[in-house]
Amino acid sequence: MQNLIKTSFLAIAMLATINTCCAQKKKDPVVEIPAFIIDEGTKKVVYQGVVEQEGSKDVLFEKALAWATKYYKSPSNVIREKDREKGSLKAKARYYIYYIDPKKGTKTRAHTIEYLLTVQFKEGRYRYLLTDIIYKATSYQGIEQWIDANKKQYSYATASYLVQTDEEINKLISLLKAAIAKQEKVTEDW
Repeated sequence: MQNLIKTSFLAIAMLATINTCCAQKKKDPVVEIPAFIIDEGTKKVVYQGVVEQEGSKDVLFEKALAWATKYYKSPSNVIREKDREKGSLKAKARYYIYYIDPKKGTKTRAHTIEYLLTVQFKEGRYRYLLTDIIYKATSYQGIEQWIDANKKQYSYATASYLVQTDEEINKLISLLKAAIAKQEKVTEDW
C-alpha cells in the first residue's frame, strides 16, 4: 500500500513538473504602432494640414468656432484664442486613454492626454496644427517617449496608448473638416 502511495505521489509530482516546464506563457497581442510625423525643429509629434475650402476667412472662422463650441464640453475653458481679425482659433484640450487588459478585456483609465489645436484661416483655405501632445504624469511628458520606448523594447500598454491617441486626434481632425465643409441651408424669408 505504501508503495502504491509513493508511486502515485511520484507520478503526480512528475506530471506537475512536466506541465509547469512545458507550459508557455501567453504573450500580449502585438499592437501595430501608427506612423507619427515628428517636427524637425521641436522633435515633437505634430498633426498638420492645409485644407482648400470655399468661403471667406470670416465664414470659415465662424464655422470652426461653432464646431469647437459644440465639440468641447467646456468651450470657455478650452478655447484660448478666438481672433477673427487675425483669423486664428486656439484650443487647449484633453481626453482620456485607457489600458485595455488583453487577457480579461477590462478597461481602466490610464492617462490624460492634452494637446494644443491651432486653426488659422485665409480666403478659401485654412490650416490646422495639433501640437504639444502630452500625457500628464508627475510632470508633463511628451508621447514621443512612448514611441522611443517601443523602438527599444516593445510594450503592449504604450503601443495601445499610441494607437488610441492617433485614433482620437484623427477623429477630431475629421470632425473639424466636416464641420467647416458643411454647406449651410439657404432659406427664403417670407
